[in-house]
Amino acid sequence: MLTIIPTGGLANRINTISSAIGFCRDNKIRLRVFWFKDWGMGADFHHILTLNHTIKNVEIIDAKWYHRLYDKPRLGNLWIPALWQRFVHDVRISEFKTTATLYSLTEALHSCQSIHLISCSLFYEWDGMFDSLKPIPDIQRQIDEQTATFTNKTVVGVHIRRSDNEKSITESPTHLFIKKMRQDTATHPSTVFYLASDSEQEKQQLQQIFSDKIITSSQKTERASEQGIINALLELYTLAATQKIYGSYNSTYSALAAKIGKIPLHVIRKI
Repeated sequence: MLTIIPTGGLANRINTISSAIGFCRDNKIRLRVFWFKDWGMGADFHHILTLNHTIKNVEIIDAKWYHRLYDKPRLGNLWIPALWQRFVHDVRISEFKTTATLYSLTEALHSCQSIHLISCSLFYEWDGMFDSLKPIPDIQRQIDEQTATFTNKTVVGVHIRRSDNEKSITESPTHLFIKKMRQDTATHPSTVFYLASDSEQEKQQLQQIFSDKIITSSQKTERASEQGIINALLELYTLAATQKIYGSYNSTYSALAAKIGKIPLHVIRKI
């Protein structure tokens, strides 16, 4: 069995779980996922996502207080889980070894029965991997309602990442998105843009410039609240339904939306 603790934000966790599902399927081992809420993830898994019905031998658990020994060791828990994890699992792979995750897992398979992995990365790719998780029906209904308005339109996705992502803020400034969008409208005047962003200021600025060519949500995508995570999931899958994406540098979210939608991603970045 592989026990995995996905960390980070929404896109990181979807990448990690999707990777683990494929790895376990191809190596014929069981997968158990403990989903912990924290400052960067304010929603339980089962309140936002569901497993594709074709996925077998996978258990995803919304972690409770009594699951804390499986959690990521940190100062807040005095690193006590690390000791327990080493005792009950044959191999423990920490998130600090993400570049060697696949190698470490493959090696462990030959000699271990129980592996504990903490990860925030995409470490194993397989066909159809981003169909393994789906939004719950109520959220999917809202996505369908929004994307239905895209019919017979040329819709370009725009994802401007701000918040605490300094690399995105520095390398993908807003004026470069504006320049690219103006080029598109000059070439194809009928083009409209679906704008996803964790910054209300960015949304307001682009709405002022492009007016009715901007389709966006007025709901905040706050990481710490369940509704904020739901809004982020709505934007992710709606972004994936556009024809191409202008995304932010160093953004897992931009890349994931493009992979879910199987559409081109153009990262907007300083030269």
